[in-house]
Amino acid sequence: MVHYGLTLNPRVRSAVAEIQQAEKTIDVNEGRFWPSLDLTAGPADGISGAFAYNITLSYTLYDWGALDSELEGMNAEARKALHKLRQVRAEVGIEIIEAYLDIMLAQQRQAIIQEHQRRIARVERMAEIRAAGGYSDRAELNRVLQARYYNEQQRQMTDGDQQQARLRLRMLMQRPVTALPPLPANYTQLQNLLPSTQQQTQLIPRSPQYMQAQEEVHIAHSQAERVKAAQLPRVVLEASSQRRDIGGELTRDSAVAVRFKASFNQGLASFDMDDIERLRAEAAQWDLQFTQLDIERNLNMQRESLRNLSQQRQSLEQQVNAATALLSAYQDQFRAGLTTVEEILTTERERFELLSQHLNVSIELLRIPYRMSSELGILESVLAAQSNEAHNL
Repeated sequence: MVHYGLTLNPRVRSAVAEIQQAEKTIDVNEGRFWPSLDLTAGPADGISGAFAYNITLSYTLYDWGALDSELEGMNAEARKALHKLRQVRAEVGIEIIEAYLDIMLAQQRQAIIQEHQRRIARVERMAEIRAAGGYSDRAELNRVLQARYYNEQQRQMTDGDQQQARLRLRMLMQRPVTALPPLPANYTQLQNLLPSTQQQTQLIPRSPQYMQAQEEVHIAHSQAERVKAAQLPRVVLEASSQRRDIGGELTRDSAVAVRFKASFNQGLASFDMDDIERLRAEAAQWDLQFTQLDIERNLNMQRESLRNLSQQRQSLEQQVNAATALLSAYQDQFRAGLTTVEEILTTERERFELLSQHLNVSIELLRIPYRMSSELGILESVLAAQSNEAHNL
């Protein structure tokens, strides 16, 4: 499902087009290594008269590495676009997975709501029997009615969440999705596919976000070198041939010369440009270090969240079992007149909330490993490994 969505997603196609644009730009600018030709031709006096022309062929013999630095920056831009594509694929992939998990969360929550509705209906029958026997007034039935309204409100909210998640998935997939794969039975098995802490340290410098920041450093250094080289005069070989009007007579002239050329578009202030670009390169280097620390911090926080959620899930399972046992005891006490409908409804509400929390935690235990894989740029390999394990079962 993720693979199919990536082939049609507009963001992915846009990132591919950016790569093609960057590669084409490199091809065009590599043509600047060849000589350049300037041609001017027309009537000698500007309106009429004999034909005159001016042809100049120029070739840069030495430019202190300005063009090489510019092309290095363009190559870095192309590599950055490639890593951006990796990041976009990872982001779109996790968006598809998150939408799928939200749909499955809503479906399983609907099952919990339906079960809660059946349990409320059983309590309602018990309250009606008590009211018919004169053992209670309408207050207990009204309390049951309030619980039913709450249950209906939860069902409507869950329906809305499921519809929104399906709409998100449809937009990401560019088609309606009817059949969805089932959730894995083992909620912690996916964690086994994650890299270890040592492997994570090795994978961070290969992640799309880090490598984009690294290419930004290369771009900044290339720009600084280009600006520095542009301040020095270029050595240019020029060959010219012309036919022009001199004293009313058309004269032909040809020349070949080696010249020094320099451009100072901003006067002496142009000599400060290399300092600006050097500072930009320094800032890019600091950004690279921050990117590494930020990725490492996010991944470690998510690892800690996985440990906490696993403990929470076990605790919630114990609380659900305790609430179920308590309700069984309450039913026996209710028949003996030792408890009230309100106490049973309160415990049923607590059990419903515990089941909902248990479901949220279980889905989060699936969601976090996918997020970590996406941030490291290994989501597709993790999905492939997960698929292979599923086929081997």
